[in-house]
Amino acid sequence: MTPKQWHRYWIRETALFIGEHTDSGAFVEAGVKQGTSTVISMQALEGERGVLFDTWRGFVHYSKQDILNPNREKRLKKRIGTGKNTYEDCRRSLKKNGLIDKCEMFRGDILETVPKFVSENSDIKIQFMHADTDLYMPTKVSLDCFSPFIIDKGAIFCHDFYDPKWQIHIAVEEFLEVSTGWQLFAFDPKIVKSLGLHACVLFKGDEEYLNEFSDFVDAK
Repeated sequence: MTPKQWHRYWIRETALFIGEHTDSGAFVEAGVKQGTSTVISMQALEGERGVLFDTWRGFVHYSKQDILNPNREKRLKKRIGTGKNTYEDCRRSLKKNGLIDKCEMFRGDILETVPKFVSENSDIKIQFMHADTDLYMPTKVSLDCFSPFIIDKGAIFCHDFYDPKWQIHIAVEEFLEVSTGWQLFAFDPKIVKSLGLHACVLFKGDEEYLNEFSDFVDAK
């Protein structure tokens, strides 16, 4: 399978695992694009509510953590405000799969839309979250803002973890340094090259729960 196919496969498998171990709750996604992962996750969870955040137009900024070298910064600058508009593509996908009425779409800078949403929806209960923003700050803000609302045994799936092109691991590691009650599962770096998958899962639970997921992965 391609890296994209592996990503979608493990999003689905992780969502199925979470769905079997938790009460129902919202699915939250930061970094949505065409909504493919939204559909996969909500169908696996049989979710009744999706809360989606994206510009649907690519990057609006980047931070110093994202700059690996001068050439990298040049490439990031070229992507500011130049991405394909995928908002209508996402709506069509949600509608086609019967999810449009279950989803709320918050369009704009995640550094603004996510804190605003949380301040206005302090009663939200999140079952599963997918973070796929590519950049450090949107990932950090999403983790910091939404993690308090993840229900027991819920999880956050972070794409691009230890992908050499992105710096998502910095946001994840900083989150774990100041957070308690979380377990990290990183897809095995020894096989990640053959899988083509750079991702991790943050579990709201104990080590026994983490081991249960590890066994689940090993059985696949």
